[in-house]
Amino acid sequence: MKHITITGSLGSGKTVVSKLLNEYLGFEIESIGSLQRKMAQKYGMSTFDFNKYMETHPEFDHELDSFVKEQGQSEIPKIFDSRLAWHFIPESLKVYLYVTDEIAARRVYNDKYRINENYSSTDVALSNIIQRRKSEVLRFKTQYEIDLENLNNYDLIIDTSFVTPDEIASKIIFAYKNAQSKKEFWLSPYTLMPTQSIRNHSREKLILLNGLFDHIDKYAKKPIEVLINNNNFYIYNGHKRTLIAITKQFALLPCTLLNSSSNDKLMFNQTVNDYIDENTNEEIFIDWNEFVNYLKNNSL
Repeated sequence: MKHITITGSLGSGKTVVSKLLNEYLGFEIESIGSLQRKMAQKYGMSTFDFNKYMETHPEFDHELDSFVKEQGQSEIPKIFDSRLAWHFIPESLKVYLYVTDEIAARRVYNDKYRINENYSSTDVALSNIIQRRKSEVLRFKTQYEIDLENLNNYDLIIDTSFVTPDEIASKIIFAYKNAQSKKEFWLSPYTLMPTQSIRNHSREKLILLNGLFDHIDKYAKKPIEVLINNNNFYIYNGHKRTLIAITKQFALLPCTLLNSSSNDKLMFNQTVNDYIDENTNEEIFIDWNEFVNYLKNNSL
């Protein structure tokens, strides 16, 4: 494993984390996003419009892909900030950085240094992020039969929504230096969405489990089982452990992803999409968020 390839959600912090890795490891950065933004500027387009243009002009992707393949042959370790470097450099440490769409929109809106990416509001930035993701997913499925959103493609998935760039860089460096061989998946407890009513989890039960969390190592380290749907993560198994992790102020939790698409089947031949529709509603989310805010401000 010579190189580190970093991809992920728009606004997830790929550029900032890449710069930190460069600082700590001394590896040169190859940023395909920067090259693409310069291409867009050259043709007088916004990044979003250039992405749409590339859907019917694959020669631009092929030019960038050839550059990644060539640089991936280097014997000198490099950091690749690129949508597809993980695919073209399979022996690399393949990192995916996730962030919620709402947080990504705030980050992109407030980042005044992005070329051709200025937005009038966070709502406009949010709409742009969702449309760009759809455009890129479609483009790469069409050209390469690759699903960017299938997280099984990656070795290390980290949620950047509520953690610092230094914490993210530290996890990547640890995985790289220890030649990580198994997949790791880390999400913030504040990102996870419930599929059960909070009323099933009394304060008394949480107090009891809080003690278990302190003293039983297997319980503390057991990954939360999650489902992904429309770029959101839902708890399938592990609601109490997630709530207790919030009281402990854990930045990230180990997780296991049970699906790669909304049409994957769960028990009783039920699709993920149908399961989430049947087990979530606005009242459940409101109750959950109110209790999470309570736990953040009050010890058990």
